[in-house]
Amino acid sequence: MKKSTIIALFGGILISSICNAEWKQLFTQMGNKNVWAGVEVFDENNISMPGIMESSGNSQPVLGYSSDGQNIIMGQPPTNTDAQMSIFLFVSGAGTNGFLAGISLLKGFPPPVIIDVAKSNNKGKSYTISKNALPGSKNFSASAIYFSDPLTGWIVGRSDKSYYLAYTKDGGTSWTENTSFYTYKQDISINNIFFINDRIGWIVGGDNGEINEQTGEYTRNPSSGFVAVSTDGGKTFKNIYENTNFTINSIHFLDCQNGIIAGYDATKAYVLYTRDGGKTFTSGGELKIPFGNKTSDATFVSTLQLLNTNEGFLAANYLSDTKTDSCVPGVFKTLDGGKSWQIDDTYYSSLSGFAKYACIHGMRFFSERVGYVVGQHMLVAKYTNNSGSSDNNRCVECMLGKCHKQEILDAGFDTTLPDISYPDGQTVDITEDIGPIITCPSDKVLPITESKICFKDSTMSSLKSFKENTGFAEIINGTSFVAYVIGEKEGTTLGQARDAANNKTKEIDYIKLSISPSMKVSEMYGYAGLSFTGSNISAQIVYDDTNHILMIKGLEGDIIGEDGQKKAVITIDIEIPVLNAKQLSNVSKNQVNEICNLNRLPCSPPTEDVGIVIVDDGKTPTPSDTYTTVDIAHSSDTLRDSATSDGCSCTTLF
Repeated sequence: MKKSTIIALFGGILISSICNAEWKQLFTQMGNKNVWAGVEVFDENNISMPGIMESSGNSQPVLGYSSDGQNIIMGQPPTNTDAQMSIFLFVSGAGTNGFLAGISLLKGFPPPVIIDVAKSNNKGKSYTISKNALPGSKNFSASAIYFSDPLTGWIVGRSDKSYYLAYTKDGGTSWTENTSFYTYKQDISINNIFFINDRIGWIVGGDNGEINEQTGEYTRNPSSGFVAVSTDGGKTFKNIYENTNFTINSIHFLDCQNGIIAGYDATKAYVLYTRDGGKTFTSGGELKIPFGNKTSDATFVSTLQLLNTNEGFLAANYLSDTKTDSCVPGVFKTLDGGKSWQIDDTYYSSLSGFAKYACIHGMRFFSERVGYVVGQHMLVAKYTNNSGSSDNNRCVECMLGKCHKQEILDAGFDTTLPDISYPDGQTVDITEDIGPIITCPSDKVLPITESKICFKDSTMSSLKSFKENTGFAEIINGTSFVAYVIGEKEGTTLGQARDAANNKTKEIDYIKLSISPSMKVSEMYGYAGLSFTGSNISAQIVYDDTNHILMIKGLEGDIIGEDGQKKAVITIDIEIPVLNAKQLSNVSKNQVNEICNLNRLPCSPPTEDVGIVIVDDGKTPTPSDTYTTVDIAHSSDTLRDSATSDGCSCTTLF
């Protein structure tokens, strides 16, 4: 039973058991029309599920959750007070924020339909409708919802004449609606949406066909599948992959390049993988589900997820009787990043009774250690693998945008810090542990902390090339450091910037610091004729060898122009990562504008240069020493309301 069937209800090669890995049936309530439509997993124990149940011949919305990973609590979802009924079939979230998307039948005849969104700030235990949040969604129906982090999410849908998308960057407080992001095509649906950060994402869809409800046979076969990518946060999408043979309904990406999709035609399901961001897809092999003494092709894949570069799961179903929505489900696992899939026979053998024949509609893994499956007959099953990593790879999903210290505002709760896991596996000491653990894959991205150079008006035009910037350091001979602070320049790689700094060329914007074993600045120079006096270069410099972070505080230097005159004073307070050999091997591959750089500090309002500036040491320069002040600042203690993630542009891929 596909999700389109759920909406219609509302309208009228074996692998052996992995050591310490098992599935456990947590909950069921028999009934082909009793369905959990999806699941979001906030941590190992907290999950949230929207669905529908049949009552006296009518379908009624239902909401479920667990806060201990064992017991399932059922209740009612919120209802729009201006509607006859509200039903939510889509759920997503992160941290403590959860979101539901669905439709409400407004009062009137015939009843108008509007997309509604509801928010939870307690990991899905309860939700409140955000009334009138999506006024432009009248006569649209929702198709999917996805949040890449607790604040950033998208809802996608369609009507008979156009497509609909709404996105939020503030945790659902406000939404931006868009009906011109993708060219409308007759009979073509947008079935799903997935983003790895606040800028890079994909939609998938196609012609889902048409079924005769009496016979259960297709009168128009599914076809015309497509994948479209956005590099601007969902404002626009462009097709990068098409397949005329089947529609596409499921998608998951691990990073900018590695992803998996699934689709189906009139007879079977397909799963494909990509290594180039979706420009090309390759078959992941056939999906065969054991049925009695034979095997059958899976009819459709309801959901899939990569856990790391090798491992992943998908949930598929074989419809043994299309008229009664009778199912034989199968959970498949990949150990090669989606190139091949083998059925996990431990799933079927762990279930009992009618649960063995429950269509799977939702699946979500929090980590390699814990995941959940939900579906027909109100089935909830839990996967545990004590040998797996407990790290939540949410940052692998949101890729380069979330891989360092960040404060996340959860409405209704105190601001908390998520755990951060750096490439060597070390975790920053955080006072509370209620947010997602964020992992930065060291073979794909450099973990740069937030920083920015701010300056007042200056006679040196070269200073203006320092905008949002990045930096890194390396250890020399095991005792000294070289640190680089690099200005943004389109097309510049970190390797080029490092080479320019070491050769003292003027082609790249940079400031280079040489730091002695005694943690003193022994040399400091810059770009485009920029130089520094060494008379007052002193600073507090500390190396955090646990997290491999070089912390520089109170570094001051006089900027000298090519004419030999003092032009500015630079004050540096910054934390930058010290890169290991593996990361340095990737330096030449990373564009400056593709580096993690979240919560960039806004420059303070410009002030007039009156000719005399009081610098941090309290000294007042003479009138002949007229100069401006340049600051490189770092903040990890203050939440910036206006902070946004630049993330990875990935533009070179599309």
